[in-house]
Amino acid sequence: MPSRIDVNDLSEETLTNTILSLCDKGEAPDGIPQIARQYLDNAASFDTLRAEIIRVLYKVGVLGIKLNKSEQMHFIFESSHVTAKEQIQPGVRLSIVPMLWQVLGNSKLSNTN
Repeated sequence: MPSRIDVNDLSEETLTNTILSLCDKGEAPDGIPQIARQYLDNAASFDTLRAEIIRVLYKVGVLGIKLNKSEQMHFIFESSHVTAKEQIQPGVRLSIVPMLWQVLGNSKLSNTN
């Protein structure tokens, strides 16, 4: 698994099983199951659902977000930078927090042991 990906790498096909699983779990404080149900009912776009999932993963510290080429990668634990789901557009870069690289099988960390 790469440590950095583009928003577009999180395709509709990739997230379909996760979406169905979220809908089965009911309500959650982050709102993802509600948006997943709206998506399945054609009341929310895939981009809206994907942005909400990314926003939550950023908020809990799993992902860093780089909104444009001139910015640095933002991690929630490094700053008070807040990312709204409307800011998460195609072309935004994502980075998995380095402490999770090994458990997710990222070769960058695995090769340094």
